Amino acid sequence: FTFQVHKQGIALGRSVDLTKFNGYNELIAELDRMFEFEGALVSPNKSWLVVYTDNEGDMMLVGDDPWKEFCNMVHKIYIYTREEVHRMNPGTLSSRVEENPATSDRRIAGKEPKGPVPANNSENSERCPSIGTVSGFF
Repeated sequence: FTFQVHKQGIALGRSVDLTKFNGYNELIAELDRMFEFEGALVSPNKSWLVVYTDNEGDMMLVGDDPWKEFCNMVHKIYIYTREEVHRMNPGTLSSRVEENPATSDRRIAGKEPKGPVPANNSENSERCPSIGTVSGFF
């Protein structure tokens, strides 16, 4: 369960082993450290969003699905500015931003969110199953 993570504006991606984390909060904190965001990625008023492509090629905001389900369908992880996410999907986010900024960015590529993501419940705080991992840069 090692996946590529790419940050907008940086050519070299990094890999992250999802089996090391108990949920989204730990993953986001590690990405914040790994890409030297200095807290900007975990800030409530963040200007960066963590999105992923699933095994069907759809792009969604990290946190849309229960942790274990995310682990089973994530293909690649990306970190984009909020503005870039809006540019990639014109119309899908813009009308909802004013209504509720906390949840409006969860709808990407026409997918509706499946409800709010609880910070620390059992379905979002279990480790991803391990099937042999590799880590490092690529």
